[in-house]
Amino acid sequence: MLKLVRTALTAAILTAIAVRLRRRARQENPGQTPDHTAVGPAGSGRSRRSGRITPLVLTAVAVVAVAVLVAAAFLTPAASPEPTPSPAPERSMLAASSPADTPSPAGTPPPATAPPTTPVGASPSPELLAPSDLVCRPPARPALARPIDPRVRRAVNGQWRRIERWLKRNAPRTYATLGARGRPGRIALAEARMGVEFPDALRASLLRHDGAAGFGLLGERMFSVREIRLLWRQYCRDGGGILPGQDWDNKLIPVGSQVEGTLLVSAEDAGSVFEIGDEPTSTRPGGLRVRSYYGLLRAMADGLERGRLGEWRPRVADGVLTWE
Repeated sequence: MLKLVRTALTAAILTAIAVRLRRRARQENPGQTPDHTAVGPAGSGRSRRSGRITPLVLTAVAVVAVAVLVAAAFLTPAASPEPTPSPAPERSMLAASSPADTPSPAGTPPPATAPPTTPVGASPSPELLAPSDLVCRPPARPALARPIDPRVRRAVNGQWRRIERWLKRNAPRTYATLGARGRPGRIALAEARMGVEFPDALRASLLRHDGAAGFGLLGERMFSVREIRLLWRQYCRDGGGILPGQDWDNKLIPVGSQVEGTLLVSAEDAGSVFEIGDEPTSTRPGGLRVRSYYGLLRAMADGLERGRLGEWRPRVADGVLTWE
């Protein structure tokens, strides 16, 4: 459409020029008509003919130019607009690296993918583990700190205050071996790695003192959270070295070193207390009849204040507590 408009304007301009030239020629030769022939000298007749021919030639040229332009406009096909290429969709790095998302040609099987390998440090599948490993390496689970019953925590802290008071007054060197406060995250990690849940009384006690190098409940020392986890793993693998031919109960938690063995707390049965040593497992550590870890902690506080704990008596030498 734009070409037609341009052609029409050009033709109009050329026509106007031709008409203007023709009028100017008439003004220069007034009184003569195109077909008038005057008799005169030979030179004057030639000039009059040339004056009439010039406008006619210009008009003819203009008409021919207009015709050519119009014909070119109608005969030239309109150029179709070039299609705008659509941008190729971008592939994400994930799609480019995933063979499952890449289409394969017809008749061509998809490339075989290698079986997933077990990362270094990851726990093997249960099918590859020995029966003892199934117990000693429980399935992975998140290490989440569980809340402790406030009543249990108050009761445990109350017994510890009695013990701390007696040790500080009578056995200051033993008192100095009490561990710092434990961390809930470390206890939760030990529970996750061992696949057991510590009783509330044991967790409250570990939060008060994370082990003790020179003081134990009827023993030589109390284990820290880290020592509990390492010793549990060792006992789980070889039966503790004390129970030959017997399977290890992974619910038993070693909490302290005794004079004649190791003090254990069960993750079940409300935290029952056991002792293993040269003899089979005993449910009366130190000859005491206690039903739980809290019961043993309370019996220890009573024994220090009364001077007797079952068949044992506390003795202090140079600020160090021993049991006889």
